Amino acid sequence: MGRDVYANVKAGNLKGMSFGFTVAKGGDSWKQTRPKPTRFINQIKKVNEISIVSLPAYDDTSVNVTRDFDVFKHYKEQNYRQKVKYYLDHI
Repeated sequence: MGRDVYANVKAGNLKGMSFGFTVAKGGDSWKQTRPKPTRFINQIKKVNEISIVSLPAYDDTSVNVTRDFDVFKHYKEQNYRQKVKYYLDHI
């Protein structure tokens, strides 16, 4: 699944983010704007989900690929090896 998301983000098929959340009591306000009112969210009680999507609920969101998964995996393995070596050297 992760590789499919990676490929679709890289291809431009998935361009934004959508969030499922609960607003804290008193954590939002409304302002009358034209052509319709605007809701301002000032405090989130709980984030229930984060999704990478083709049609985001919030137009100002974006997602992009900054590195290859194999590069990320190699970095994590190297970092783990360094931590183990450091630990063993200081026992």
